Amino acid sequence: MKAVKNENGETLFPAGELAGALAAGGAAPGETAVVHCALRCSDEEQRALLSELVGFFRPGTLVMPAGKGPAGTPLGSGTLTEKFLDLPDVVLSRHALAPLAAFGRGAAALLAGHELCPSPFSPASPWWRLFNSGGKLLFMGCGLECSGLLAAVEEWTGAAVFGRRTTPCRIAGPEGKTRLLHVRRHTGSHYRNYPRAEEELFRRGLLVRVPWTGGTILIADIPGTVLFLMPLLRRKPRLFAARRSSVCLKKVF
Repeated sequence: MKAVKNENGETLFPAGELAGALAAGGAAPGETAVVHCALRCSDEEQRALLSELVGFFRPGTLVMPAGKGPAGTPLGSGTLTEKFLDLPDVVLSRHALAPLAAFGRGAAALLAGHELCPSPFSPASPWWRLFNSGGKLLFMGCGLECSGLLAAVEEWTGAAVFGRRTTPCRIAGPEGKTRLLHVRRHTGSHYRNYPRAEEELFRRGLLVRVPWTGGTILIADIPGTVLFLMPLLRRKPRLFAARRSSVCLKKVF
């Protein structure tokens, strides 16, 4: 494909460079990848970037958050995820708070039943399946503060803090029938402190920083990250608590 340029005519990334950067960061064609992207670029650039990502991970599974993430940032129009949802055969989970979109091998099975989860990050959610199936997290133009996986690990270990009230949601079921589901939200803004784990994840080789023309890509190993954080959060459930996170992290790491 042609080199991709930004709105100022500057090269965002040459043809094939992204694939080389992903491979250098330990990603492999055919595996599962969850992409978090906050790059500011035009519609044409996003389509080209998406084409590169789909081409690299084919025939594996490409996953993107399709709603508000832990940081509460809405998708808005003109995002990479919006272009992703326009692809043929993309599957969208129907969770009321934080749905996911997936494309490729096993996409439907990965997202099945997400709308029935009491929290978007519960052990019955696609995040648990992603942990068990393996794969990578990609952060392009953003960091771990966008990670739904870390929110999930907090919930699995009992470290997540939930609001006192649940959110009533009507979920469409088979044959058009609906059911009422009360969904729980994470509170406490722990996501803001997720990046404080980056240094230790880098040191252990679970997180890799890869430079490319479009900026820097962070690539994390999903099972390794979960298995590293789980025992820490069980011992220190306030590891990512907003006020004491820096102190806790220094003691633990």
